[in-house]
Amino acid sequence: MVNKMYSLSDLSQKTGIPRSTITRLLSKLGVKSKNGNCYKGKKASYDPSVLDLLIEAHGYLPEYSLGLYTFNGISFNCQIYDSESYVTVKQISEGFNVEKFFVKAWIKRNISDSYIDRINVRCGTRIGVAYNKDILFGFSHHLETRVKNEPTNIYFIRASNNAVKIGVTNNIGKRLSDLQTSHYEELSLVYIEELKDPRKVEKFLHRALSDFHIRGEWFDSSILSILSFPINQVPQ
Repeated sequence: MVNKMYSLSDLSQKTGIPRSTITRLLSKLGVKSKNGNCYKGKKASYDPSVLDLLIEAHGYLPEYSLGLYTFNGISFNCQIYDSESYVTVKQISEGFNVEKFFVKAWIKRNISDSYIDRINVRCGTRIGVAYNKDILFGFSHHLETRVKNEPTNIYFIRASNNAVKIGVTNNIGKRLSDLQTSHYEELSLVYIEELKDPRKVEKFLHRALSDFHIRGEWFDSSILSILSFPINQVPQ
């Protein structure tokens, strides 16, 4: 007698586990469909024994409680497991008021299994990951460094061949020196102003002056006429 095979939809209906979660669990468990179409696809079919594996894997989550953890005046409603506090990407995102994709990108670049503890947690109907609270120290330092290195000024630098560069910096002396090192023309600072959001103004000017564009951030010197207008009035 041939055993009945189950599709992803069948497995979802019988276990109550969302299909997306089943796909991830099967991938982690290394389970392939009977017809060789691994993990995904309408034609994928699985042996009934997979049901028990899924239920066991999905149900195997550490027992944890919830509790507040305060970091730099920010309160996180953490998962407490084995006397340690754990935070999710969503909590980090909301606590520091940054986008989740920004947090995920930093974690992907900087966090490895050997660097910091993590646990599986249930996020609604999905299985998510929570990271040891120590991650907050690293991410906070990253934000502080990022803010420290953010440009504060917009500048116009002119080359002796009359090309003009529009850029942003937080250290005009170093920026001019660095540019001069790699530029055969003599450079001079024509204009600099501190702005709330110099990057936004820079992008606006680059687009507005595209007809005078030469290469990179360099434009024809005729654009200097715009300096008769207050740059700080450009939308920021």
